[in-house]
Amino acid sequence: MQIRERIYETTVVLYPCGIINAVESILLTRKVENYKGTGYNRILIDLNKVEFVDSTTIGGFIYLTKTMKKSGIDVVLCAPRKQIQELFRNFCLEDVLKIEHRVVLNLQPSLPEDHQVD
Repeated sequence: MQIRERIYETTVVLYPCGIINAVESILLTRKVENYKGTGYNRILIDLNKVEFVDSTTIGGFIYLTKTMKKSGIDVVLCAPRKQIQELFRNFCLEDVLKIEHRVVLNLQPSLPEDHQVD
């Protein structure tokens, strides 16, 4: 799994793609947790190019939402594909996770280029 990231003044947008299984879920969790104490108050995870998530990944999203909130950072899952939306709905997670159906930003990036993380 590759994760592109885009840094804005107070927001980080992560763009994972492909399949997120248990191993990739741990990597994504660590990536998000690295933003604790950095001054960012919102992390958007764009799921538009994610084809599949497993139960470990869903647990990771719940964990990140709760633990990052304690650090003053909102984690928002954005633009999930229909199959992933249905998973969230079937597990009644729409009230637990912050989910937006698209990524809308009116911010200027603080860094001029995307950063690629493998």
